[in-house]
Amino acid sequence: SNESVKVIGNRITVVKFKEGIKFDNHRKIDGNIKCCSISRNSAGEYYISLSVKKDIKKLPLSEKFLGIDLGIKDFITTSDGNKISLPKFKKSKLSKLKYLQRKHSKKQLKSNNREKARKKYAKLYNHLSNQKKDFFHKLSLKLVSENQVLMIEDLNIKGMMEKNNKKHKSNLAGMIQECSWSDFIGMLKYKAEFYGHNVFEIDRWYLSSKTCYSCGYVNKKLSLKD
Repeated sequence: SNESVKVIGNRITVVKFKEGIKFDNHRKIDGNIKCCSISRNSAGEYYISLSVKKDIKKLPLSEKFLGIDLGIKDFITTSDGNKISLPKFKKSKLSKLKYLQRKHSKKQLKSNNREKARKKYAKLYNHLSNQKKDFFHKLSLKLVSENQVLMIEDLNIKGMMEKNNKKHKSNLAGMIQECSWSDFIGMLKYKAEFYGHNVFEIDRWYLSSKTCYSCGYVNKKLSLKD
C-alpha cells in the first residue's frame, strides 16, 4: 500500500490520522492502494474512497452486439426485443419523503431539531439514490459482459429537460431526471473500456423509438404520450 495510506483490518491510517480511523471495510482491497479521499454527504455520513492500481482482465471477444433504446416507460428496450423497467425506488418511499420534508419545514429556523429533521430526509434520499446506482452498476456490467458492441443514443438530456420545462411539462422533465440516463451511459462506457468491449453512440435524430426492432417498420404516428 501507499506509505501515506495503510489498511489493517477495519482501520485505515492516513495523513493527520496516524492513530487510524475505524471504518466498515465491506470489500477485499484488490490491488495496490495509490491514494484515498474522504467525503461527507448531506446526511452527515462519512465515506472513504480508495483508489487502487490493478490489471483488469479483458473479456473474451464476442460476436454479439446489441442496440439500446432509452426510455421512460421502459428504461431500456434492446434490439432483440427485451424491455427492462427502472424500479420505482423513489415512488415507493414518496409519501415518507414528503412527510419528512413537511416535518423539516415546520421546525424553527436554525434550530437543532430542524437540522436533525433535514438529516433524516437526506439519509432516506441518499439511500434511494444508492439503490438506483446499484441497479445501474449491475445492469451495465451484465450488458457489457454479454455483448462485444453496444449501441446507444446520443441524447441531449439537458436540452430535453429544458424543452419540457418551458412547455410546462415539469412532470415529464422530472421523470427524465429520475431516469438518470447520463449516469447509466457513463457506467456503460467506462466498464466497456475496462473489459475491452465497445460502446458506440448513434445519431440522436435516428428514429430508434419509432422503429420496430424486428421488421424495421417506422411508426410515424407514435406520439410523446405513447
